[in-house]
Amino acid sequence: MDTGVDGDDEAVEHNNPASSSLTGSSNSSGSMLKYLDDEKEWVMLVNDSDSQECLEILNDMGTHNARFLVRDTPCTFGSSGSSGC
Repeated sequence: MDTGVDGDDEAVEHNNPASSSLTGSSNSSGSMLKYLDDEKEWVMLVNDSDSQECLEILNDMGTHNARFLVRDTPCTFGSSGSSGC
């Protein structure tokens, strides 16, 4: 995995191998994925339409580069014992 620091905001870039996984079922957590849009706001990627919107924004901006934020999210359990993962 390659890691680097980007400018003064100390954003870290990771280039993960294609075989890596963003979620691990053994650690009882999931991941939240966001991208930085043209208005400098973090937008969550949840489904295919969000991904399509991200690509359209990148196209409108005239770039193929995107800044992503990946965070681990803890698994939550509801009152009925059902998992929110």
